[in-house]
Amino acid sequence: AVVSTQSTGDSSVWKERVEGLENVEKAMNSAMNITPNLGSDFQASMKGRLLDKNMAVKTKAIGVMSTLGKVLGAGTKKHKELMVLLVPLLADSKKMISVVIETVSDLNNMLKES
Repeated sequence: AVVSTQSTGDSSVWKERVEGLENVEKAMNSAMNITPNLGSDFQASMKGRLLDKNMAVKTKAIGVMSTLGKVLGAGTKKHKELMVLLVPLLADSKKMISVVIETVSDLNNMLKES
């Protein structure tokens, strides 16, 4: 399945960026088979959303990363550069830390199962 991140775009409206991420997450959840070769546009878009200054966008991007780990399983290893971006988020607010820890834990479990 092809998961497009075009809808995550570079809109200056944070709600549109969150909506785009929600669309990506829905596409991932509804796809029967997603290959680990998601392309550089996906990685660049997700990197931008993980580094977004808006907490709602950043939190949704972390959720997308968790979904990515669930749908790709062992294929998540191909996206290590995105996973590394989760580490600095541990310095954010308590809410962000708990979201990141949960996501990293999920991803770690996925990798162990493969």
